[in-house]
Amino acid sequence: MNTNMKNQGSTYCEVTAEDTVIMERAENSVCCCKAIDAEVTLADIQRISRHLNLSAKKFYDKFCQPIYDEKSKAVTTVTLAATGKMGACVFCREGKCTLGDVKPTSCLLHPLVREFIPISDCAWRVVYANEKGVPANNGKPYLVGDLLEKSGALSSEIVFGHTRLAYYEAAKHYKVIYAMTHKPAQNDFLADAVRHLLTDFDDNLSLEENAEKNRSRYRQKVWRVTEPLLHKAALKHFGISGGIEVIMR
Repeated sequence: MNTNMKNQGSTYCEVTAEDTVIMERAENSVCCCKAIDAEVTLADIQRISRHLNLSAKKFYDKFCQPIYDEKSKAVTTVTLAATGKMGACVFCREGKCTLGDVKPTSCLLHPLVREFIPISDCAWRVVYANEKGVPANNGKPYLVGDLLEKSGALSSEIVFGHTRLAYYEAAKHYKVIYAMTHKPAQNDFLADAVRHLLTDFDDNLSLEENAEKNRSRYRQKVWRVTEPLLHKAALKHFGISGGIEVIMR
């Protein structure tokens, strides 16, 4: 499972809302950036930017950073920017989180993690997991459903799904292009496309509707660049010029 935990060697076990888990949880005022990368979605950016009295785009430009796949250069996620000693979160002050209760859902969930699992091109799941084998010396029992409700994970689940699906759809093209050419696709436009994915907001639409609209536009922007590259690479390597667009979709 690919999570936002910094200890990528850990093993995670999926949990459901009905499960009870034993874990140690810190107060929201405690910074968790030593353990996780603070992933943000459209829902997080809307909530935090309003709390800070900033526009969504100003907040994104100042406090967020896209993370790219090392080989294909596709965007895999967007997190709060790291700064200072040991790459601490920009909102961490002497171990304390200055965002408190409005911190990203990924932080509010910790040590639970939320992950997007593609099943097919037309289906996906959002799952929640707990790290296995971690001793909870001072742990307490928590009902997972309560944690999901209090963290806002349930209310923002569809937004999270659309955000991760946007990355997944675009990354498919980037990975195929890299596999055929051994070079990353052109992506000088990608940073701006991701910025719009996570900040564009129409007040006449719901949060979920905005997330779906932004995903569709993000996919169109990326595929407008990558589809010609796919056809060119296919023609060069396999002697074909058609069918790639249908296969990838």
